[in-house]
Amino acid sequence: MQVSLSLWSCDQARIADEVQRYDPLIDSFHVDVMDGWFVPDLLFGPLTVQTLRALTTREIVVHLMVREPVQWAHRFADAGADLIVVHPSACADFPATLSGITDSGAVAGAAVGLTELRRPLLENLSALSAVLVMGTPLGVKGQPFDRAALDTVRHMVGARAGGGPRVVVDGGIRWSSVPQIAAAGADGVVAGSVVTSAPDPGAAVRAITGAGVVPESRR
Repeated sequence: MQVSLSLWSCDQARIADEVQRYDPLIDSFHVDVMDGWFVPDLLFGPLTVQTLRALTTREIVVHLMVREPVQWAHRFADAGADLIVVHPSACADFPATLSGITDSGAVAGAAVGLTELRRPLLENLSALSAVLVMGTPLGVKGQPFDRAALDTVRHMVGARAGGGPRVVVDGGIRWSSVPQIAAAGADGVVAGSVVTSAPDPGAAVRAITGAGVVPESRR
């Protein structure tokens, strides 16, 4: 499985050092954006992505947890985002929002929360480069993985019939959940403390990539 590292789990006072530390280990950086409306917290903006872009050539994934995300697509694409992920439930016109993302020069993805419908994603699967399956409630950290997300992973993996978007799980990524996520067919996870708090982050990433074999240091 691929590993995308959540910027939210990095030391915000040492971002340049953190990026330098993790960049050789991971596949991409994941930037959560919150507007205080779609979810009750505020987090990150285009300037953060612009700063990150100057520090890495890795893929930058921007997860927009905001109302009417289409208005932000160009701002984040111009700042350096490669993949912009939106929630259909936040969009007045979901297909138009996906078109707006691709017009901005980025590629489009969609997220499905624990209480959100899969149907909009399934109806627009060909327009998506990635599906982000949430394993915890939106906009919070440190919550346990909800196994209901595994059914969504299996459903999305089956729907693409050998092609289509990669399926990534975000939230509740722990040593107990990684093997379950891999077994459900996910292509990757958005990792946070499971990597950043590990005694050996490289070993942690390799363990996740190897479908969740717990590294010796964590047994």
